[in-house]
Amino acid sequence: MMTLKVTLFTLCLCVLGCNSDKADIIVTQNIHAIPPLNALENSTTPLKKVDRHTFQRHLRNGIYLRSKARNKYPLVPIYNEKHAVTSLRYSSSAIKNTTFAGDRIKQNDQYIFIATNPHYNDQSTDESAPGIKILSKYQQGDITPIVYVPLMLKDAVINGIYITDNRLAAFSNQQHYAGYASKNTPEKASFFPVGHRSHLSILDISSPEQAILQHTFTVDGRIIDSRKIGNKLYFLSSFSPYIPGLPLANNDAEHLANYRKIYSTPIADILPQITNDQGISSPLVTSDQCFISATSNDDDGFDGITTLTVIDINKPESITSRCINSDIQGVYTSKKAMYLYNTKKHINNAKTSVIHKFSFKEQELGYRGSVALPGGFGELNENLRFSEFQSMLRVVTTEGNENTGFEHQLFILQEPINSQQKALNIIARLPNDTQPQKIGVSPLDHSVQQNIKAVRFDNNLAYIMTSLASDPIYLVNLSNPNAPYISGTLSIPSGLSYLHPISTELLLGIEQNTPESQIENTHTNDQTSIVQGSKISLFDVSNINSPRVIASFTQPAAFTPVEFNYLALAHHLSEPNERHRFGIPMERWQVKSEQQKNTNIETWTKENFLTLIEITNKNTGAQLHHIGNVSAFNNSLNVTPHFPSSLDDRAIFNLDDVYYIHGNNLWRSFWYAPENIFGPY
Repeated sequence: MMTLKVTLFTLCLCVLGCNSDKADIIVTQNIHAIPPLNALENSTTPLKKVDRHTFQRHLRNGIYLRSKARNKYPLVPIYNEKHAVTSLRYSSSAIKNTTFAGDRIKQNDQYIFIATNPHYNDQSTDESAPGIKILSKYQQGDITPIVYVPLMLKDAVINGIYITDNRLAAFSNQQHYAGYASKNTPEKASFFPVGHRSHLSILDISSPEQAILQHTFTVDGRIIDSRKIGNKLYFLSSFSPYIPGLPLANNDAEHLANYRKIYSTPIADILPQITNDQGISSPLVTSDQCFISATSNDDDGFDGITTLTVIDINKPESITSRCINSDIQGVYTSKKAMYLYNTKKHINNAKTSVIHKFSFKEQELGYRGSVALPGGFGELNENLRFSEFQSMLRVVTTEGNENTGFEHQLFILQEPINSQQKALNIIARLPNDTQPQKIGVSPLDHSVQQNIKAVRFDNNLAYIMTSLASDPIYLVNLSNPNAPYISGTLSIPSGLSYLHPISTELLLGIEQNTPESQIENTHTNDQTSIVQGSKISLFDVSNINSPRVIASFTQPAAFTPVEFNYLALAHHLSEPNERHRFGIPMERWQVKSEQQKNTNIETWTKENFLTLIEITNKNTGAQLHHIGNVSAFNNSLNVTPHFPSSLDDRAIFNLDDVYYIHGNNLWRSFWYAPENIFGPY
């Protein structure tokens, strides 16, 4: 057996080193057996950079192992050119929702730029491609649409735009799907999408009135996250190699034929490509710029490729990439680095997570190190559990479930002084021996009954809220990174979904409001319906040991997409009077009943609006004021009612002017007179 493995290893190196398809085929004909490969494994180990031969073997082994797994429950590609996407998830990492992240709206002193997507158009519109709508702003706040630039990408959705003085960059994903032929399979598909393509479109906006589409690059795979720092675009994409004509194998001979085909396929055909406007393709990443799991050996493999790429927006032909041939499930991005993470679930339902750090430096992406932690990062707003501050990473993990109880931990991580170690060291954790108080502990039995619902870091503070309505907000003092501790709690009658630091003394909270009497009913068999609404609360946290509620406001029967995507919140600090202005999109359905010929007819209508909240002062004397609502409506009687989702609603402010986006339309109003509405534009 050892002789066979050595022989096959030598043959594989020959295959990977050959440049011609003919040579590959000749060599693979000499492969008479498949090595005893290890099963595909979700890795939580650090990374190692390997030579091109080792990487290619690892990738090809993974493709073969995946093909065997799919024999049992084969994947069936589903291509839907007229799909409807209900929500875009833009990710960001800013402490407050400002900035380096892409979103569907940007502005400068003179113009507003909006990403439009076809699934938000009404039925009277034939547009099937996304585009960029550019509007001009005038001195009195008036706006006029001046140009619409289609991106010429059918069946794509823009998920982030960026602007510089002369360029606009738009990232979009093409929505293709894949599902198992068997609906009852307990196995899940690979994290890496199948059949996806992504695009980077660059517009020349040096003269916005004559804006033109200058470049379009097509990338194999799906863009997960992106960032702009200066003129550099950084994006993370995932790719799952596909070899056409690889049949389902039913016996050893067919498995061997597939194995040979995988090893005879040119490496360029199984690496992600980037294609320019002229249709010229080149590898997005080369085999000598890739990392694999540090514990992998010749018998291991993985088929997914996650690629980190940096492009100069003014010189898009300048591209640098790195790839990771290992499991990656998410990413948190700071101003200086990307932290890629992955969580592995064990047989006993325990979880282990790994975090890999890649730093930004000029046009380089440097691997800095990894760390394995117990637990996972939740399922909603995962990247709010991360925060980079003064070269340290703070992160909150969770172990357990509703049946066994939870254990929540806060870790503080830092690179070692010796950068050659490629590690992220744990310098502190909470709870610990000197600070044993658990996060989310029940006063009844001292167990942790609920998962975390919201986390927010702000400089030297962390706010943690669990999902139990009666639980408090936990305030964690991080001023000494070597000794964090719970400094106070704030009890409120219902569970917060989102926390937003305003200053060192003020905290804004958004939640689904439920009266205390109805919360009590939910713990019994009482079937009384719960009347909910979206509640906005202002907290005084100036005394960290005794925080308190200052004021609250509720929109009855409404919900806000901020609970699910915090970039929907607009926040502006008005200088010099230190007034904090917030625009919070809301949605509610209302039913109207009427009798028609002895029959009760119910008509449902949806209301979308922007709630304007102002907070005066930044200290304990602050007050919360509801200024009013800006409603989204269409004043044309000839337009068929259309109900786009509110999940991608956005707002921007310009002095006292308010601009509210719902669907692909924009409305203009005024801060102190929100009932005066112009549009849609």
